[in-house]
Amino acid sequence: DCEGYEYESGRYIIQRFFLRKDQNQKTQSGLVLACEAGSYTQESETILKNDNSTTVFGTSDGVVLMFNVDHFHYLLGVSNDANSADKRYMNIQTYRALNEYPRPRINSIQLGMLVHSSENIGQSAAVTDEQVFEVLDHKVKLKTDPRVKNPKHIRQVLSQTVAIRNGLVTHDTAEGI
Repeated sequence: DCEGYEYESGRYIIQRFFLRKDQNQKTQSGLVLACEAGSYTQESETILKNDNSTTVFGTSDGVVLMFNVDHFHYLLGVSNDANSADKRYMNIQTYRALNEYPRPRINSIQLGMLVHSSENIGQSAAVTDEQVFEVLDHKVKLKTDPRVKNPKHIRQVLSQTVAIRNGLVTHDTAEGI
């Protein structure tokens, strides 16, 4: 999993990705992308951090995956059951609010992040507090504290679409297997 634990077959792995404050303050913004993992079996009543743990999933700070992340957002890629029409991306709140049963198949996830350089670039006119960045379907304008002279950093939007292999087909077309 994202925290480096190995698992036996028959366990379901859960991973959550989130922004949190950098506890070691190694970053200027103080935010890092973190991941926490846990697992369960069909007989489990609780999702635990790993096979040998009593720590409940969702209660730890996880591990740092990336420093200098200002914004993190994801969208679910969905389609109809046959994966042939109605392909679109939506946030989790929109997906949960759908009154369809079954809900559309999730085929992919789009991940988007706004990251910044670790080094201050000085007082460049090319970098202003008024910049707006587009991260997937969000327009992001960073909050600044007028009482604090913020260092200037180069920022970049990173995005990636990840296919969920289990969601791409509805049935096995191989015969005799």
